[in-house]
Amino acid sequence: MLSGDVMVAALALIVLAVLVPGLALVALLRERQHHRRAAGVGVSPSPAAATWDALTGLPRRGPLEVRLEQAHARARTTLGRLAVVVCDVERVHEVNRRHGRAGGDRLLRFVADHVVALAGPHAYVARTGGDQFTIVLEEPVTDADLLVLTRRLGAAAVGPHGERVRCCVGAAVWTPGQPTDATQLLADAELALGQARRTRRPGERAQATFYDATTRDRVDRRERLRRDLVDAVAHGDIVAVFQPVTDTTTLDVVGLEALARWHRSGRLVEPAEWWDVADEEGLVALIGFGVLRAARGVTERSGLPVAVNVAPSQVEHPGFVAAVEEAWGEGLWDRLTLEITESEALGDLTAAERALSVLAARGVRIAIDDFGTGFNSLARLGTLPLHVLKVDRAFVQRVVTTEGAAVVQAIVSLARAHRLDVVAEGVEEPEQLAALSAMGVPTVQGFLLGRPSPRLPRRAHVAPAVGAGPPRRRTGVPLSPAASA
Repeated sequence: MLSGDVMVAALALIVLAVLVPGLALVALLRERQHHRRAAGVGVSPSPAAATWDALTGLPRRGPLEVRLEQAHARARTTLGRLAVVVCDVERVHEVNRRHGRAGGDRLLRFVADHVVALAGPHAYVARTGGDQFTIVLEEPVTDADLLVLTRRLGAAAVGPHGERVRCCVGAAVWTPGQPTDATQLLADAELALGQARRTRRPGERAQATFYDATTRDRVDRRERLRRDLVDAVAHGDIVAVFQPVTDTTTLDVVGLEALARWHRSGRLVEPAEWWDVADEEGLVALIGFGVLRAARGVTERSGLPVAVNVAPSQVEHPGFVAAVEEAWGEGLWDRLTLEITESEALGDLTAAERALSVLAARGVRIAIDDFGTGFNSLARLGTLPLHVLKVDRAFVQRVVTTEGAAVVQAIVSLARAHRLDVVAEGVEEPEQLAALSAMGVPTVQGFLLGRPSPRLPRRAHVAPAVGAGPPRRRTGVPLSPAASA
């Protein structure tokens, strides 16, 4: 049996262990509320108040950097570990569009409280960007605790408007003996965050990225890619090539799809290797409308209708219709098809529907590309002014199996129910062509029937050299000077 004094001492320790962290958290929340109220009473901000974020009551980047320097000095003295976690809130712009600026502010306050609660009373949390929060964690920092925290930050939470809120997360850890200083540690965590953003698809559960030598190598390679791409656009090295769309019965070429390629180091590089960098650099519209100009020239020479891909960021822009008019020119609207990639999310469906309806009224055909692989497939069928549904190559590759054939047949039936034309992509084998033709799919495209090329075939040949390598010399239709300026 424990004596009375020992029991009292043990109870006191338990109370302190529970109470002190709680009081620390309460003190932080009170301080944040004080700064929120001070920001809302119309008083001129003092220099001290400028270090606090008025919206969330959290410290800003300046105080965070000071705190991180102090923590780094302590860690070097005590030989302890130090971690920086940076998280970026998704969907803030979408909430701003739907609920106004006040709704976006409410979301950010919610996320600030959420991050503070998850980080715990001993963490230092700051708002370091419009939708970015940074956490400094001092010893004890275990790998297990850090992994739990980053997973919780990346998990979806229900926001103030009922929306699912997720964060992308990047982290960097300092351990004794590392030459990294506090400034570089923060930069490393932000580089890891950038990598997390790039490798995650919308709607998926976030996986935190931890900075390491591999991350640095990826960042360096991406930076070289970015510089080269900007130069390529400036010097006209992004070119348009055209893939035939073929009738499954006659094998006649009945249309073309215009595609962008980057002429780099003697080969034509597909957009899969650089399109996300173009998006980050704001080059998507410049490249896309350049391809549209090249497509106009080709349809005038060949008489064939042509399809051009457009990104959601283009369609949602208020000036999209005017930009299409400028790039395409007058007339021949019935020869143009605009393809919206199904694997990319349309954030503002209303704006997209409005713009596409204006163009459809002039005779432009609207297609959903890569159908079934992305977002809101069925919702888009009932909302957008669609004319064509393109079956993704992933389904076409399995069409010769019983299960795959059933899926493709269901997609074809769905298209017919909505009175949509069907194009099957990625046809590479004669058996696939035969199966699609038997299902009544009228038009197809793929390497079996013609690779993307600057040359315009009159009729498909069903036995091409599928294994042929990329061209050794520059080919393609250069984008107009306006598009590559």
